[in-house]
Amino acid sequence: SLGRTLAILGGVSGGHVNGDWLGRLSRAERDMWGAVTDRDVADAATLRTATFKVVDHEQSNFVSSEFSLKDSIRLASSPIDVFVENRINDALFLHAMAHITSSRAMADLVKRNIISFRHGGGIGDIRVQLEEDINNDPLRAVFTYVMFDSDSLSKNYVSRNAILLEDLCKKHSVKHLRLVRRAIENYIPIAALYDYINNNYSYDGRAPLRRLTDALKALTVEQRAYFPMKAGLPKVRHPDEDDLYKALSAQALDALQLKYPEKMAAKIYGQTDEALMHRLRGQIEKDDAKIEVRRAVSEILELARAPIDA
Repeated sequence: SLGRTLAILGGVSGGHVNGDWLGRLSRAERDMWGAVTDRDVADAATLRTATFKVVDHEQSNFVSSEFSLKDSIRLASSPIDVFVENRINDALFLHAMAHITSSRAMADLVKRNIISFRHGGGIGDIRVQLEEDINNDPLRAVFTYVMFDSDSLSKNYVSRNAILLEDLCKKHSVKHLRLVRRAIENYIPIAALYDYINNNYSYDGRAPLRRLTDALKALTVEQRAYFPMKAGLPKVRHPDEDDLYKALSAQALDALQLKYPEKMAAKIYGQTDEALMHRLRGQIEKDDAKIEVRRAVSEILELARAPIDA
């Protein structure tokens, strides 16, 4: 059933579907219309619904949110595209940060092809792909969600590419999340970093990463939020970045030039050990940063007409 979406008729003979209007449709279109408006009892009781207006026009009016029959059918049946920089890592991040009920609902909707994660590459690549998609098909803006790093060097400096992508999303009313922190690695709790090091490295091999994590732990919340986890702190820094860390000791700055492994985020957010994942979720619960990410998960589930209790 396509009952996950409820279409409200408007602009069709004063808000009513009469025989003349239906009569102008082909049999196939009448069948499709019947499918769109078929909301079975189970769906109506358990799934989120969306309200939109269907009009007797060839073209949809996106400004007034009035949709043609053809576009209404697509709205009811098309999967939700979630544009991310890395399809695997970012999906694991969203699942780990989400409440367990929401994570399970999202996993089920991915399995049923109602939600589809799209690998966008870099932020600039996502912007090019998204703009091309919307130019070719304006309806794409309605069932697309975009999540991307801020690549911020400090709270006062967001990368130009991130700003341009956010501007594009706002221009076309595409729901999106630009992470407040620099990247998904900056949302890993300190305790989880120590767990990762202890579980993946020999005693001797742990020393450099433990030194880095000790230095990271000593930073302020703001300094940790914008630390370049995968690259380490450069010796020559942008003025905004330099202002954030210039008061640190030479010893701390030296330790912060170390970096974490490229695949660390996937290993932490995607760990399959049930006890470790339970521990990670408990660590995430203590960090207010989960709020912005859970808001994004909620918006994705809303677009996908997820179960009401997810």
